[in-house]
Order: sequence, then C-alpha cells, then structure tokens
Amino acid sequence: MLSAALSFARESRIAGGETRIDLGSLIEVLAEDMAATGQPVTVTPGARAIVRGDPAALRRLFANLADNAIRYGNR
Repeated sequence: MLSAALSFARESRIAGGETRIDLGSLIEVLAEDMAATGQPVTVTPGARAIVRGDPAALRRLFANLADNAIRYGNR
C-alpha cells in the first residue's frame, strides 16, 4: 500500500508542472529578492545547470537554505 501511495505521489508531482529551469538564474533572482529586503545574501556565479523540476518548489527549497544560512551562519 505504501509503495502504491509513493508511486501515485511521484506521478502526480511529475504531471503537476515540471519544467526545464536554469538553476543558476533561479538562485540569482532569489538572492537579489532577498538582498532587496535587507537580508545579507550574495551569489558567486558558477557553471550553469539546467534541471527539470517545479520552479516554485525549488525556489522554496533554496530560500529555506539561505534563511538557515543567515540564521545560523550569519550570512
């Protein structure tokens, strides 16, 4: 039963809006938005990575990582 539920969740997530995303651009825009609100966030550009995923979920994921870095690492 658990396996069926996990399969259903995976299929629903994939059908729900995965797109090709330039991960570097997503992170740069997020950092700019956070810096505009006064948070001490900077990005060092690196190699570009194109991934498939949900843009909103990825933005949330990296926003959480940045928030934790600020909260626990001061930057």
